[in-house]
Amino acid sequence: MVWETRAKTLVMLTQCFEKGRVRCHQYWPEDNKPVTVFGDIVITKLVEDIHIDWTIRDLKIERVR
Repeated sequence: MVWETRAKTLVMLTQCFEKGRVRCHQYWPEDNKPVTVFGDIVITKLVEDIHIDWTIRDLKIERVR
């Protein structure tokens, strides 16, 4: 979808876990890892800015072939 729509911004309006249920799966790297790999997709966390009510992350998303 990122490549098809040429998206520059992704927004997630929920937490991964809410009211004891999984609401979404974490697609960005864990806190202690700078990179996550899903098949041929590599996601690198460049910056993470944590606020009380939200977190802003700059991610680099690449397709490796």
